[in-house]
Amino acid sequence: MQSRDNNPLSEKSLELGIECVRFSRRLKNRGIEPSIATQFIRSATAPGALIAEAKDSESKADMHHKFGIALKESREAMYWSKLIEATATKSDIQTDVIIQLLNEVTAMLVASRKTLKESFRTSLR
Repeated sequence: MQSRDNNPLSEKSLELGIECVRFSRRLKNRGIEPSIATQFIRSATAPGALIAEAKDSESKADMHHKFGIALKESREAMYWSKLIEATATKSDIQTDVIIQLLNEVTAMLVASRKTLKESFRTSLR
């Protein structure tokens, strides 16, 4: 994927969102409850939207908070993707790529939140 804003976290979360939208289209007629598919797509695309919103944060604390919500959504999406794979009636539902992207976005969010938290401490000195 071509870089759009040179921010690795933004780029990875966009890649995740795109992959999840494509994946959710394949869920139709695959034995997945529509409500589960809806929960999955909402939680899987939320990190990217929250990360984009965090670019205009009012403070480092606001950005830290938005990244925290994105982290929770990423972990929720992980749960739904594993549930979808485990309960699919057809064996062609594979979530390996999505789980890998979720792991990468989660790790980047954890690191970003840690860096922000450390910068709070530095600015208070």
